[in-house]
Amino acid sequence: MDAATASKDARVIDLRPRDQYAAFHIPGADNQPMTALMNQGSKKAVVYDGGKLPQDAQLLCERLARYGLTQFQVIDGGLASWSQLHAPARAAEVSRLSDADVSSALLANEGQVLALSAEFNPVLKSIQSQARKPGKRLIVLASSPALLPQIQKQLSRKPGGRTALYWIGDAGRLQSLISTHIAQDQKRLEGPGHSNTCSSL
Repeated sequence: MDAATASKDARVIDLRPRDQYAAFHIPGADNQPMTALMNQGSKKAVVYDGGKLPQDAQLLCERLARYGLTQFQVIDGGLASWSQLHAPARAAEVSRLSDADVSSALLANEGQVLALSAEFNPVLKSIQSQARKPGKRLIVLASSPALLPQIQKQLSRKPGGRTALYWIGDAGRLQSLISTHIAQDQKRLEGPGHSNTCSSL
């Protein structure tokens, strides 16, 4: 579900670790581990975790369904999406992408990318073999923390608008992250390895 459609009187459950919950959470949200939800019976609730990307929300939905918890709704974009609507002053701290997340977000080829430095253009060109699909994410790439004021302008979201996520680093680091991600995906596609020198591989 979109964070904008969450009812103000809905029961909200934060599935993140206790320290992250203590630092910042949706007001009124309970902090519970996933396993505690199995004892909730048929009570309906809105849940979120630390995931920011569409695939994170999908994965959480699948995990809930595996436990038979079909009465829960997942906030797409999690706390990042909610904060950009309701707590913009806190949005920067929960909307930053990790190194692993930025490569995943860019390779999903979905949504819009805004590079605040021209140094990212060759990297983006190398991974865009086709037009990006429309999506509900804006990925902002910045080469320096000094660009945070420009990033924060993108983190104010209106209902129905896009969730903005950002990453700060240099183009060389980004290229390395993307190359590593692609190599790991290729290994997974190839399946188990084989070695003449190691019989257990």
